[in-house]
Amino acid sequence: MTRLPPDRLGKSTPWGMADFHKEYAEGIDSYGTPGHGGFEVSPEAKYLFPPGLKEYKTFAGGNWYEEDEDYAVVVGARPELFDAEARFGAYGSLRHMAKKSAAIARFFESEAGKAFAKGVEAWLKEATAAGLHRIGGSSTAGEGWSTWWRPVGGGKALLLKSEKHPPYGFKTAVELAELGELTEKTGATA
Repeated sequence: MTRLPPDRLGKSTPWGMADFHKEYAEGIDSYGTPGHGGFEVSPEAKYLFPPGLKEYKTFAGGNWYEEDEDYAVVVGARPELFDAEARFGAYGSLRHMAKKSAAIARFFESEAGKAFAKGVEAWLKEATAAGLHRIGGSSTAGEGWSTWWRPVGGGKALLLKSEKHPPYGFKTAVELAELGELTEKTGATA
């Protein structure tokens, strides 16, 4: 967790006063409160978003992208700022959002959307080659991200926990497979 610099202490967000902050790029900032959080994107940074994502109307309104779903718009617009695990989660969220949002559907028809999908699909192939597939995940505001993986062919589920917030900490599926800090949990179902 990053302590807020003096110019961001007590910043008002749609979810209350911010108690942590991370700058991803100029004009793209993540804020969290004790109960929720999300991204604030400046008008200048949003102007550079690809078609569809630029026009998307967020749940919180304005230039705020909440952490449960709207965050995926920021990841899809600027995938180079996030690791493969974050892009994978955003891809799933964006695909779901495209069912109810014409703007998100337009993104997947654009060159940027096709490139984003191709990159995520390549990472999924890498995960499968490493012997893993994702079976679920969850985030807890301010506490990090948990992702459940199961070895291809069955076996015990593996729990990957990241204490970072937002939930971005691992770059490749091979790192996941080789990471010695995975915790086994029996009885988890796909």
